[in-house]
Amino acid sequence: MRDLICHLAVGIGTIGLVCAASGPAHAAVSWRPVTPEELALKAPTVDRGSDAEALSYEVEVEDESRFEHTIRRHTLRVKIYNERGKAAFAQVNIFHNNKVAIDYVAARTVRPDGTSVEVKDSDIFERTVARGKGEKVEATSFALPAVEVGSIVDYRWTEFRHESFTHYAVIPIQLAVPIQQLRFVVRPPDQIPPGYRMRVQGLGVPLGPRKDELGSKAQSLSVWTVVNIPAFVEEPDMPPEETSRASIFVRYTDKDSETVEGFWSAWSKEFHREFGKATKASKALEPTVKDIVIDAKAPMEKARRICEFCRDQIKRLEDDASGLTPDQVRETKPNKTPEETVARRIGTDREIVEAFGALAATAGLATRVVALPDRSKTFFHPQVFNPRLLDNVVIAVEIDGQWRYFDPSETYVNCGRLRWQNEGVQARVIDSSGGAFVDIPMTPASDSVTRRSAKLRLAEDGTLEGDVALDYRGHVSEERKELYDAETPERREELLREALKERMNAAEVSQVRFEDVTRPGDMMSIAYHVRVPGYARRTGKRLFLQPSYFRYGYAPRFTALTRKNPVCFDYPWSEKDEIDIELPNGFDLENADAPADLKVGDVVLSSMKLAVTTGTPRVLKVERQFSFGGTGSVLFGPNAYEDLKGVFDILHSSDNHMLTLRQGGGAQ
Repeated sequence: MRDLICHLAVGIGTIGLVCAASGPAHAAVSWRPVTPEELALKAPTVDRGSDAEALSYEVEVEDESRFEHTIRRHTLRVKIYNERGKAAFAQVNIFHNNKVAIDYVAARTVRPDGTSVEVKDSDIFERTVARGKGEKVEATSFALPAVEVGSIVDYRWTEFRHESFTHYAVIPIQLAVPIQQLRFVVRPPDQIPPGYRMRVQGLGVPLGPRKDELGSKAQSLSVWTVVNIPAFVEEPDMPPEETSRASIFVRYTDKDSETVEGFWSAWSKEFHREFGKATKASKALEPTVKDIVIDAKAPMEKARRICEFCRDQIKRLEDDASGLTPDQVRETKPNKTPEETVARRIGTDREIVEAFGALAATAGLATRVVALPDRSKTFFHPQVFNPRLLDNVVIAVEIDGQWRYFDPSETYVNCGRLRWQNEGVQARVIDSSGGAFVDIPMTPASDSVTRRSAKLRLAEDGTLEGDVALDYRGHVSEERKELYDAETPERREELLREALKERMNAAEVSQVRFEDVTRPGDMMSIAYHVRVPGYARRTGKRLFLQPSYFRYGYAPRFTALTRKNPVCFDYPWSEKDEIDIELPNGFDLENADAPADLKVGDVVLSSMKLAVTTGTPRVLKVERQFSFGGTGSVLFGPNAYEDLKGVFDILHSSDNHMLTLRQGGGAQ
């Protein structure tokens, strides 16, 4: 396997958009003729409720060692069946990241009468868009002319992917519309080591039998055909796209047959030969270890101090808040050994993890290298022989007979814990004997907590004003630190104001303070002063008040009546709110009823308590507690959606519970 990787990966460089210019000049576009049967189609065949349907979709994959990149050619034909389909294909967006260059784009519209209108090159443009959790991606976009109900839309594009070859490649083939027929074509690399052969596996889609064809350049092509592929549906809180979208997995192997354990055992041994130095003691590191652990006796304390040293004292090249310029990052030479990483106090995430492992081993601790998947990108299954998915590396340390996992490359994760992306997964423990898979548990909801407090005053006109404090711990804090750490103080305030105005458009925010944003560990706090005119609605002698300030303005989490994909939350979490609202003079509660508590096993816990103090001024005291996910219940199948939606609808109703204040007494 090493020989194959070396053959395919040798000399890979950064080619970016230049790669598109390395090919021949654009030739005149020729299209497969539209048949009378295609023009005559009046309704979709794969899914009767579809607004448009791909009559054919071809994906051709080719590795070009000459230019050191992979080419993926896409050709798509879509039939428009109604006005919604017409609107959906009025403009086409081809999304891609900055490691993919798009070229050879062509498109046309074929009218119902068979005449066609081509898209001009000048009408094809590039733009940057935000898509999914704020991720910045590029889009190649163009408007299709003369689209009408009954039209056929043809378009094609070519991807040039640098630093990527079609080995352990996952290629998505599912579209936002159903596909009558997919043709998947692979032009094998021109440098395959002797004895290696291609293996292709459908993920979420059954592949037809392989056919070998002769290409236009007398080159052997491998072809698979798939029919009746349903549309890919994007829904909120769904598993990562690579898991949810049907795809095809391509790899090369020199084995005629492989078992799951046989494959991963061989891979683990190879991995250990390369990274086993992370578990070896070093005499050169003994003085450093002595200074770090000082008088620590317990294994956990030793491991914690070594982890904090690596996390706090060695600068991360991949950290966007490191203060290093892009030129400095590029010019920093790789460290050859853990000793060099410790001496230079700078390194990649992988080098920092290796340094921790070597320091821990030197301190006499039992260590193992562990390779983990990133659950935010895809769900890992050992039955899919793709080691590229195990691209996160941490160190396991044996403490009191149990393995604890350390990732010192994560600045905002407490030592002895992992990012949420690396929890709730199967990981591979690496050693010279082949290792084994282990289950990584999730951090419970009680450890990823948001504590919020507010001291507020309600005026007669419904204005709410006062001071707010937010305190984050665990995974909740880690996410917010990553959001804010690279921003200026001014931009942090701007982001906070934008978030508040999404819920309360009239909110006026001042005296904003952020604490511990860039401090290592999982603590972070925000405080601010807020004024919200019209927070409570005044009608005659009554004020209608929503006591749950921190849930004000949120829409229901789930609105669709049905669901196609599983529901997946990132991690279990909990919230604890304490709110004091000073009531206006002369106003009393007509009643102080509170929403009913909600408990669903150990997955959902919700309660709200309301009380009014005696004396003057009177203060409404609100205590809200919420917990979701327990110790790892974050994935729910589509068949559980109705019940899950019902629970969140109840929670939304509870959060929007209203109290009535009446002027001039009448309280009960």
